[in-house]
Amino acid sequence: AHRDILASALANRGVVLVDLGRIEEAVAVWVTVEQRFGGDPELADPVAAAQFNAGLVLAQSGRVTEATVLWDRLVDADSAPPLRVAPALHNKATTLNRVGDYEAAIRAAELVIQRFDPELTGEVASAMLSRGIGLVRMRRVQEAIDAWEVARQRFGDDPQCAESLVKVLSN
Repeated sequence: AHRDILASALANRGVVLVDLGRIEEAVAVWVTVEQRFGGDPELADPVAAAQFNAGLVLAQSGRVTEATVLWDRLVDADSAPPLRVAPALHNKATTLNRVGDYEAAIRAAELVIQRFDPELTGEVASAMLSRGIGLVRMRRVQEAIDAWEVARQRFGDDPQCAESLVKVLSN
């Protein structure tokens, strides 16, 4: 139990450091969490949180390759909780769409759909929308329209998913 508390405390310390604007220190703390506690299935959640947060901060800082490497390690960890893996994959898809790596973005979005449908409907709906964005940017417009229509049919009754779909379609 002591290791669990320490891993969680360190992961939370990284969040505080980001709030203080100390990004590099936060990333270093999160990498420490991964190095010290990775591989221990009982500590999978704080390790995955550290990997997720470090990836997010790195992506926001323009360090996309480093971010995707961290997210990939999270996704590949056997004990990583699905509630951490799906958002990591979705963030990877969104980030890769933003930097123009549409093929990789589409693959990441499709992986969310394959691995987490129907359990995590919010993440699956978001992944469907991200996939469509990548398709549009690759000028595969009809495929995008078809993908968004599937998302609308499946998730149109969910207010949050419907709102996300409307935002995508209005841009």
